[in-house]
Amino acid sequence: MRVPNKLTIKDIDKVFQSIYMTWNSQKFFDLIKYFELPLQTKIKTFSRGMRMKIALTIALSHDVKLLILDEATAGMDVSGREE
Repeated sequence: MRVPNKLTIKDIDKVFQSIYMTWNSQKFFDLIKYFELPLQTKIKTFSRGMRMKIALTIALSHDVKLLILDEATAGMDVSGREE
C-alpha cells in the first residue's frame, strides 16, 4: 500500500475513517503506539521500515474477516520484523 507522503499519522486516521466503514481508530492508534511511530511527523520523512510499519498498521486496522498480506515485512530491519 502506498501511503500519501504529505500526511501525518493523525491525518491518515481521519482519511481512512471517512473512507472505510470498518475502520477501527482505536486499533490503529494502539498499533501506532506499539510500533512507536510519531503522530505529528509527515510520512515523507519516515524510513522505509517505518513506512512498511504504517502500511501494516493500516491493513490491520480494518475489522475484516479475511486479510491476505504479501511480503508484509519486506523492507523492515530484523527488529521490525520481530515486532
